[in-house]
Amino acid sequence: MQIMSVKKSYREKVVLLLAFFFGFFPYKFRRLMKFSFDASLGYGTGGFDIKNEVETISKLLSDRTEITCFDIGANKGEWASGILGVYPNAKVLCFEPDLKSVKVFENLLKEFPNLTLHNIAISDYEGVASLHTLTDLWGGASLLPQVSLNAGYSKDVQVDTLDNFVLKSGIQPDVIKIDVEGAEMSVLKGASHTLKSVTLVEFEFSDLQMYSKLYFKDYFQFFNELGFLLGRITPSGFAHIAEYDPVEEFFRTTNYIAYRKSALRDK
Repeated sequence: MQIMSVKKSYREKVVLLLAFFFGFFPYKFRRLMKFSFDASLGYGTGGFDIKNEVETISKLLSDRTEITCFDIGANKGEWASGILGVYPNAKVLCFEPDLKSVKVFENLLKEFPNLTLHNIAISDYEGVASLHTLTDLWGGASLLPQVSLNAGYSKDVQVDTLDNFVLKSGIQPDVIKIDVEGAEMSVLKGASHTLKSVTLVEFEFSDLQMYSKLYFKDYFQFFNELGFLLGRITPSGFAHIAEYDPVEEFFRTTNYIAYRKSALRDK
């Protein structure tokens, strides 16, 4: 049987050459290098580089001096503090269902009079749900039932939609940050009216999306249909994703930004 030869592109040739070269290095070193290269592209850095998250947002909104931000899944207020450090006049509303957050936020509320805390979870319905957590204000707490397998216990929390909250409060956000451990799409689906006037959404994509049975492609299509551009937050700033690519199906925690702008060339 004759084996047909397939002509390789220049890119494929380079990839194979580099793969052959790195193959001489120890396996642990190659894994370390992989994580490092991934991080340089913004993959897998979510949750521990808040300073870069805030700096990237401030560059995209360089023409703004005052903004209203919704921090959904505020935990202990690190992201909110970072935003107020850059935008001292910003109005920041934090949403954190864990009642223990009231004590944690005491000093922040004193330091920033334009910051408020709302002890509710945000999703695509109104009612009561179980928050699965390991400890009080655990960063991995989630409304997803599957998280209960790794959680220490569950507790009932109040749930509402963003559309309901905006309608009741009359406060429309410019920026929304969502970090709700795999339930991000539920938040977005409950904000169909709110998103029409939002400029920027930062959201997390991680292995917990597998519990939600969602792919990055679902988020890409969701925001694309609403007129947003998508990109990753990288160490060097916002990396625009012009077209969907399966390479984005990366299930280590990564922070993305959906940005409402007709073109990025002005930035």
